[in-house]
Amino acid sequence: MDSFDSNIYSAGYDAVDAETCGSTISTAFRELRRLTGEEVRCVRWNDYYVAAAFTLQVDLPSLGTVDDIYIRAGERVLVVLKKRDYP
Repeated sequence: MDSFDSNIYSAGYDAVDAETCGSTISTAFRELRRLTGEEVRCVRWNDYYVAAAFTLQVDLPSLGTVDDIYIRAGERVLVVLKKRDYP
């Protein structure tokens, strides 16, 4: 997977505008977008939490992995943030 697939996190998660979650969370989402260079989707985790859903690009080992563990070039990540107490 080379880029973010907006459908991978869609099951059970409603999209939320990060800008409506407070200034610290909206700043965190902007910073994640800047650092990853990828789309970072804000999803509702529950009434108190939101999650940042994105794909993190991984540098694959040139000599392969130990015990043939499968590593994708892009790993899917969910980072959960508590709206009231973040950071």
